[in-house]
Amino acid sequence: MKKLLSIIAASLLAFPVLALPAISGSGNMKNSEESLKPKMVKIPDNNYEMMTTEVTQGLYKSIMGENPSCFRKDNNDEFIKDEIAKLPENTDSYPVEYVSWYDAIYFCNKLSEKFGLDPVYSVNGSTDVTNWGYTPHNGNKISGGITQNTRANGYRLPTEDEWEYAARGGQNYDFAGSNNLKEVGWFKWNSEYMTHPVAQKKPNGYGLYDMSGNVWEWCWGSDSMRYIGDRHCLYGGCFYDGDHIGECEVNDRYDSRLNASDRFRDSGFRLARTTYNAENKAEPKAEIMVKIPGKNYEMMNTEVTQGLYKSIMGENPSWFRKDNYELSLGTRLKLPKNTDSCPVEYVSWYDAIYFCNKLSEKFGLEPVYSVNGSTDVTNWGYNPHWEDKIDGEITQNISASGYRLPTVEEWQYAARGGQEYYYAGSNNLNEVGWHENNIGQMTHPVAQKNPNGYGLYDMSGNVAEWCWDVSSYDSSRRYNCGGSWYGDSDYCRVDDWNRNYAYCRNDLDFRSSYHGSDYLGLDCYRYYGYGFRLARTAE
Repeated sequence: MKKLLSIIAASLLAFPVLALPAISGSGNMKNSEESLKPKMVKIPDNNYEMMTTEVTQGLYKSIMGENPSCFRKDNNDEFIKDEIAKLPENTDSYPVEYVSWYDAIYFCNKLSEKFGLDPVYSVNGSTDVTNWGYTPHNGNKISGGITQNTRANGYRLPTEDEWEYAARGGQNYDFAGSNNLKEVGWFKWNSEYMTHPVAQKKPNGYGLYDMSGNVWEWCWGSDSMRYIGDRHCLYGGCFYDGDHIGECEVNDRYDSRLNASDRFRDSGFRLARTTYNAENKAEPKAEIMVKIPGKNYEMMNTEVTQGLYKSIMGENPSWFRKDNYELSLGTRLKLPKNTDSCPVEYVSWYDAIYFCNKLSEKFGLEPVYSVNGSTDVTNWGYNPHWEDKIDGEITQNISASGYRLPTVEEWQYAARGGQEYYYAGSNNLNEVGWHENNIGQMTHPVAQKNPNGYGLYDMSGNVAEWCWDVSSYDSSRRYNCGGSWYGDSDYCRVDDWNRNYAYCRNDLDFRSSYHGSDYLGLDCYRYYGYGFRLARTAE
C-alpha cells in the first residue's frame, strides 16, 4: 500500500499542467489558472528552459477550447476503436496529438498571452493570433512571413539543437535517461499502439519525461542550419517505434522534413522558453572600443562574441557551440563549456549590418545602415540567419554615431597597430593568432593571444572579419580580412593588399557548390570561419 501511495503521489506531482474545474471565489479561480502553468526546467549552462512533459490534452484544451487528439474517449474513429476502448474517461493527462506545427506555434502565443508574457511568434509582423487569418485544426496553413523572437519571454517550440541537448540530459545514453528504452519511454513493444499519460516513466538527467517515445515532438528548426519554408522536424520517436538503432534515440529525427500543416496521431510537442531576460541577467554590453591613434574612428578590441551577438539578436547561429551535435564528439569535447566568449561565426555580411543597427538602437545611438532610406531593421523585410540577401538599396551614414563594419582601409590600418610586423602584433603568428597549425580545427575564445600595438586582439586568425567594402569586380561580393582558424599563415598577414599578400583581404573568389546555386551573392555567404568586428566613427 505504501508503495502504491508513493506512486500516486509522484504521478500527481508530474501533472502540473492539467486543467482544473473552475471553483467559485476569486482566490480559487486564480489558483486554478496558476495550476495551468507548465512546469519548466532550466537547462544547465544554457539560456532556455524546457517543459518537463509533453503538452497534455488538458492544457491544450484549456487554452484552445478544443481537443483535436485521436486518443480520447469520445473519438469514434473505427481504425483505432480497440485502442480507444482501453482509454479512461478522462484523458487530460495524455499528450495532445494530431496537431500541426502551425497549431503548435498558435498555441504557444495564446498560452503566452494567457500569462502576460511576450509572444514569441509573429506573422507578417503581428504577434496577435487573431490577425493571422488562421483557424487551428482545419487543415489549412498560415500564410505570410513567420518569424520568432527568441528574446521574448513567452512560450515557444525548442530548436532542434535545444531539443537534442535537453534530451541527452547531461548523460551518455542512447535514449533520454537510459540505455533501456522500457525504463524511460512508451514504444512499439510496451505501448499497445497508443499514447499513455505523461511522466509515467523515468525522467532523464534534467528531469524531463517522455523525450524518447510516446509522441514525436515538433521543433522550430536548427540553430546551425537554417531551413527556409514550411517544412519542419519531429524529434524523439513515438509509441509506434521500436527500440533498435534510429528509433526513439536522443538524436532521432524523423527522416524527412514534414509539412508544417501535417497532423498525425503520433505527433505532439513540448514547450521551451528563453530564460535570459526572465532571470534579469545583466545583458552584455559592447566590448571595449579602442580609439585608433591619428584617425577619427574606433575599433572593437575583439571580434563580436557569441554572447554579445545572442543578447542582441536572440539566437546564436554559430557552428562552434557545445550543443551543436553536427560537430564531431572530439570537437565538442574541446570546446569550452560556455562558448559565449568565442567569436560568433556562420553569419553573413547582411546579418552583420543588421546586428550593427540593432546594437546601435539598444544603446541609443544613431544607426549607420539604411535600406531604401530606413534605418529601422523591421522595415528591411529581412529575416537574419534564414534569408539570402536584403532586397533594396543599402547605404551607410559613416558620420552616424552607431556601430558599423570597418572599411578595408580602416581594418588594415588598425590591424597593423602602428607596428611593422607581418601579423597583427608580431612576426610570430603563434603569439597573436589562431590558425590551422595551432587551433585544433575550431575557433577559440577571443583575447587569448597577445594584442597588437593598439590593444586589438585576434586581428590575425580565429575568424575572418567582414568589412563594408564592395568588391571592385562584383557588386554582390564583400571583402573580409584577417584570415581564420582554418587558413594558413599567409591568409593571416596584414600586408597591404597592393603587394603580393592579397590574402589579408580575402576576396571570396569562389562559390560553394555544396550550399547550392540559390545563393544570390557572396555577401550572403555563411561559413564557420566568418565573423566580424565593430567599428564606430569617433565623436
